Amino acid sequence: DYDAAAGAWQPTIVELAAPRAALCFEWAPNAERFAVGLASRDVAICYYRPEVRCWVAMKVYGKAKASVVSVAWHATSSFLATGSPDGRCMVYDVSQDNMLPQTRKPWGEPQVAEQSGCWVNAVAFSPTGRFLAFLPHDSTIRVKDLSRGHLAAVEVVRWRGLPFLRGAFLSDAAFVACGFDGCPVLLRSVGGRWSVIGRVDAGPQPQRAPRNDFDTNRSRFEGTDAAGGGSGAAGDSGATPNPITTCAA
Repeated sequence: DYDAAAGAWQPTIVELAAPRAALCFEWAPNAERFAVGLASRDVAICYYRPEVRCWVAMKVYGKAKASVVSVAWHATSSFLATGSPDGRCMVYDVSQDNMLPQTRKPWGEPQVAEQSGCWVNAVAFSPTGRFLAFLPHDSTIRVKDLSRGHLAAVEVVRWRGLPFLRGAFLSDAAFVACGFDGCPVLLRSVGGRWSVIGRVDAGPQPQRAPRNDFDTNRSRFEGTDAAGGGSGAAGDSGATPNPITTCAA
């Protein structure tokens, strides 16, 4: 917290009451709470208690069968999306009105449940909260239009490169994803359909010898590009030589 009198930031204790490690963190849009994904397969929703001068956690014991590695808040600060290695993307009701002073239903109950079949690296809501996106480890971006209800079909957009690690909505019609390819990729919604526009890359693409996709992707994981050199320098293609592990908009 910022101490105006002292003109400095002061540390404040957070009581997670977690038996295992904290893996991810995100503030609610209203800045009154924050969420922490835990290796104990649950999520801590933390709020400040002035009488003890401490941040205190209330747990959302969801249906995850693995650690919670990604969290994202809805624009209303009432819903929280989670992603786990068990392949599930979940959305829980975490509204403040149903949380304090005592929890009451439907707080902590799942409102949306989607199965991707592989590790979910990241989850994100659009600025208005209409769209939910999650990024599995199969090089896809999956988008759900929540305005059509919790049973609405998920649109799957495939990418021919390596898997994405993080993503962020620029608007309700634009999304950027980044990961092992070392360069952000832009997606747009046109006519109600999401599609890949291309890499966010201003540099010229180097000429490379043709090879099949499997050999190319395997060599990039091993740190060697298809032509036998490095995995792509920033100077020749706009990409970094390493994976991009985070992005924000």
